[in-house]
Amino acid sequence: MSIGIRYGLKKQLAARLMEVIFFILAKPFNLFRKKGEIRKILLIEPFQMGDIAALSALFSPLKSRFPEAGIYIAGKKGPVMLATCMEDVEAVYPIEFPWSRKNKEKGSWMNWLKQSLSLRNHHFDLGIDVRGDVRSQATLVLAGCASVLSFRRYIYSDIRVSGLLCDYSLEESPYSHVFERNRYLLSGIGIPEDALFPIQFPLFRVAGEIPHHPIVLHVGAGWEYRNWPAASWAALISSLRKYPGIEPIIVAAPGDEQILEKIAAFLKKDAMPEVLFTSLPDLCRILTGAGIFIGSDSGPMAISNCLQSRQVSIFGPGLPDVWRPYSKKSVFLHEAKGYDCYPCTQTFCQRAADPCVGKVSTELVLEATKRVLSEHA
Repeated sequence: MSIGIRYGLKKQLAARLMEVIFFILAKPFNLFRKKGEIRKILLIEPFQMGDIAALSALFSPLKSRFPEAGIYIAGKKGPVMLATCMEDVEAVYPIEFPWSRKNKEKGSWMNWLKQSLSLRNHHFDLGIDVRGDVRSQATLVLAGCASVLSFRRYIYSDIRVSGLLCDYSLEESPYSHVFERNRYLLSGIGIPEDALFPIQFPLFRVAGEIPHHPIVLHVGAGWEYRNWPAASWAALISSLRKYPGIEPIIVAAPGDEQILEKIAAFLKKDAMPEVLFTSLPDLCRILTGAGIFIGSDSGPMAISNCLQSRQVSIFGPGLPDVWRPYSKKSVFLHEAKGYDCYPCTQTFCQRAADPCVGKVSTELVLEATKRVLSEHA
């Protein structure tokens, strides 16, 4: 099911041309690869933490179909480390993907080539790209995967390729949610659809005691226009504290300092909640014990989604139909009516002075929080 992100004819033609170039350059590396029993499966995801979390939808059916196989993940340095917290993952391989960098560095494409080729020593039997991205497909071919599975349509968009780099491919998925879309791809290797659903979520490696916090807030996001306004966060914190026994905490990461300072400026000096700058293992541990998670479209929201926690998710320029909370115990809020730039490619904001995320009011978030807590106690 295509959400309808339009990149235009120029990018469509560029993707087709790139596919042919990669086919000519990369395919000879695998002329003599041997296909046999699947014992090592490489998943690839060159973007953010939420995208890594969404790969987990593949684990259960892959382990059922190939019980002796190990699952490995290649991804962007930083986000891919989330996979080390998932019990089904054997190992991760950080790769420098030039197309996922905002600032292109000299030599980054050569580094990508070297890192991709270095994976050939691991002798992967199956490579899976859930995005329908010829660059990821080429990475899997260069990495020596005996077979490659992917979509022929780039994720939720008008870009379509021929599948030249794939041994198994599907046009697109009938499902919009990223967990369901990713999982449906496995029907391309013969796993029947009724064996793919319902989704079973991964187990996380959680060390130590799991703390219980009634309300966990995450106030940051990967892009400034996905950030809910600091004044709205401050108003929500003040409102939550009016209820007995409610003291929210904030989980944060490097890069969130600016919005935390802005929130503190709207609150009294002694009213800022406890802020925990967490490692990924500690973040998973805290989210496991959260009574309810409230946050913007972000990596921690996706982790909470995998944990099937109660959530109130605040969306702006992202794709709520894709990333909305999967649990029925959760809700999402999105107020983009009148914004003709939606769905957003998130390359730049066309209405930076009035971003759509700011249209979600504090009252809406507070009411949604009370409803989730009362209906799913």
